[in-house]
Amino acid sequence: MDGMTGILLTVAMAAGQAGGATGSVQGVVRDGQGATIPGSVVTIACGGERREGVTSANGEFSERGLPGTRCAVTA
Repeated sequence: MDGMTGILLTVAMAAGQAGGATGSVQGVVRDGQGATIPGSVVTIACGGERREGVTSANGEFSERGLPGTRCAVTA
């Protein structure tokens, strides 16, 4: 796994005020040795929506208010 990036995710879904489902994703980006990767760009694509963020000093990221559909997460 040398040179590979792994993402540990926690996903939550909830019913929104208008009855539509919304969700959140949070996780940690790690390298092949298990060390966290601060400053890594994380892309979350859900349906037709795409968001980008950067991991914290601990390699953590989170995004809320996502559409209630299948999402792809890459770092």
